[in-house]
Amino acid sequence: MPGLIRGEEGFSATRSREKALARDDVQRLSWEHPLIREMLSRATEGALGNAALALLEHSAIPAGRIMIEAIFRTRTSEAHHLHPARFLPPTTVRVLLDESGQELSDKVSFGGLAKSLRNIRKAAARDLIRERHELLRQLLDQAEGVASERLTPIIEHAGSDMHRALEAEIERLRSLAQRNPDVREAEIEALITERDTLAEAIDGTRLQLDAVRVIVTVEPRR
Repeated sequence: MPGLIRGEEGFSATRSREKALARDDVQRLSWEHPLIREMLSRATEGALGNAALALLEHSAIPAGRIMIEAIFRTRTSEAHHLHPARFLPPTTVRVLLDESGQELSDKVSFGGLAKSLRNIRKAAARDLIRERHELLRQLLDQAEGVASERLTPIIEHAGSDMHRALEAEIERLRSLAQRNPDVREAEIEALITERDTLAEAIDGTRLQLDAVRVIVTVEPRR
């Protein structure tokens, strides 16, 4: 693990800056600590835990019905040095579909659904996935299409925010340059280049499937 010295079993740590400064043998766990950064990276980028299958007991829904809940996350892969996350931070898009393809995201919240679910045995889950594989693939393809439609206004909003912020700064420098010869044209050109590069990066934002949950309805237990 990062932050561990080879040959040692572990280390002492604290969140207190004062304690870490007072003791050489205690490391401070800040957001920039290698261990914290690595664990956050594994939690957000790794595959462990990003797929699940659960049972839903609901008297109004016939048993044996399938639903799929897909969570997508925006990824802006270009111009990281310009920090496009200022205008388009990582954003999640949730899509919930029943087996007929009806979209239920607005009707059933993530938290509300999670409270109604219960676990299923692994063996039963594997059998169900094999039996309904074709349907699940179709639903997942449909979920990607729904999420892509929702991405468009997200990109447009981020692009508008970026243009508004940088255009204001460009105009401020242009106005200042008329009164102050120390303001160089190169500074204005650099901002224009930054604006255009950020616009291209934001427009190129794509969605990545971050997690998926398959839900099977069952008869309520009596």
